[in-house]
Amino acid sequence: MSYYLWSLITHKQSLWVKWIHEYRLNSKSVWEVSVQSMDSWGWRKILHIRDIIRRYIIHQIGNGSSCSAWYDTWCDLGPLANIVSYRDINSAGYSTTSKVHDVVDQSGWKWPANWNLKYPILNLIQPPVINNEDDKVNWRDADGNMQQFSVGTV
Repeated sequence: MSYYLWSLITHKQSLWVKWIHEYRLNSKSVWEVSVQSMDSWGWRKILHIRDIIRRYIIHQIGNGSSCSAWYDTWCDLGPLANIVSYRDINSAGYSTTSKVHDVVDQSGWKWPANWNLKYPILNLIQPPVINNEDDKVNWRDADGNMQQFSVGTV
């Protein structure tokens, strides 16, 4: 099941991944969809293992165009959706589909200044350097070392 989740996160080129993104996720992150009782057994199992392996999946920011600002783990604090409320995300003019490049530019954070007071932990996050490279998804083992993803490693 971890292979299928990894395929969805990395947007592996396959008909199954494209179908899941189009019909199951509907432009949402795999991290934000909820398990429904009418879902197939396989889909429910994939969604159930998310919390188990999430801490091992780290996004390295390049251009910030494919990494979710709120749901993907791209900073040491984990997903920002665990810190910033949905109400504040929407009030600031962002959506749950916002990417990292939507909340940062070369001069720093583009989110409201009052977030630094409301969520002081955000002050610990250094703005990522946006460049022309693609974002990358990495697998971090239990010792914190980046490795090539494989089912054996999981």
